[in-house]
Amino acid sequence: MIKKLLLFSAVLVLFAGVKSQNVEATTAQLGSIAAPAFSIKIEKNEHLVQNALNQRLKEADMKTQKIEGFTACLDQLFADIATIPINLYTKVERTGKNSCMVTVCAFPTDLSVNKESVQENTQKFLQGFVGYVTHIEAMGFLEEAMKSLKKAQKKLESAESSVAKIEKNISKEQEDIAELQKEIEKYNSKIAECQADIKKIEEKIGKRQKEKEEADQEVTKAREVVDKAMKEVEKYQKMGQ
Repeated sequence: MIKKLLLFSAVLVLFAGVKSQNVEATTAQLGSIAAPAFSIKIEKNEHLVQNALNQRLKEADMKTQKIEGFTACLDQLFADIATIPINLYTKVERTGKNSCMVTVCAFPTDLSVNKESVQENTQKFLQGFVGYVTHIEAMGFLEEAMKSLKKAQKKLESAESSVAKIEKNISKEQEDIAELQKEIEKYNSKIAECQADIKKIEEKIGKRQKEKEEADQEVTKAREVVDKAMKEVEKYQKMGQ
C-alpha cells in the first residue's frame, strides 16, 4: 500500500512538470543515406532518457548494436511500432542541462512492404515514450524512497527496541526499589522494637539505681549502728579490766 501511494505521488509530481511535446519529422544520417526519421524534445536529463530507452528495448527483447552513432536493432520485431520485422535506429542527444532530443528511425526490413504504418506508429511511439520516461523516473524515485523508508523503519525498530529494553530495565529497577523499601520497613520495625526494649531496660536501670540508693542508705545506717556497738564493746572491755 505504501509503495503504491509513493508511486502515485511521484507520478503526479513528475507529470505536473511534463510539457506537451510535438513529434517532428527529421532525417537520420545512416552512412550516405539520409533516412526519414522522427524526433521529439524531452525536458529530462539525457542519461535518464537513454536509460529509459534501453529499458524499453530490453523489455521487448531487442538485440542492439552501435551503428553510425545510433543504437540499432536490425531485422527484429518491435511490437510498439510494427508487427513485422523492422530496422530500428534510435539516438538520444543532449540539448541542455535537463533536456535532450530523441530521434527514431524505423522502416521495414522488407522494403517492398508499405512503410507508412511504420512511420505513423513511430510517431505514436515517441509520443508515448515521454510518459514512459516519466514512469521510469518515478520508479527510480520510488526505489530511492523505498530505500529511505526501509532505512527509517529499521531505525524506528531499533529505537523501539531500545525503548523496550530501557522500560524493562526501569521496571526491574523499580522492583529493586520496592524490595529495598520492604527491607527498610522491616529494619525500621526492628529498630522500633529495639528502641522499645532499650526504653524498658533504661527504666529497669533507673529502678535499680533507686534501689541502690536506698540500699546505700541502709548500709550507711548499719555502719553507724556497728560503729556505735563497737564503741560500747570497747567501753565495757575497759571496765572489765
